[in-house]
Amino acid sequence: MRLDLYLAETARIATTQQAILGQAREVMASGRALSQLEQAGMLHALRWSAIVGLRNRIVHDYMNIHTS
Repeated sequence: MRLDLYLAETARIATTQQAILGQAREVMASGRALSQLEQAGMLHALRWSAIVGLRNRIVHDYMNIHTS
């Protein structure tokens, strides 16, 4: 697997999911309740955000390991 393609796709997914969460935040701030479809999309986005965050922690911690 090419690392550059993987990183680009991970960044694209994170950006898309953050946009979905931002839209949901705006809807809820307006006082309108989310529809069931919007709730499902928001939960999906939250899961992806958690997955990307976990991936980033794993990769960055791994890269900080120094072997002698």
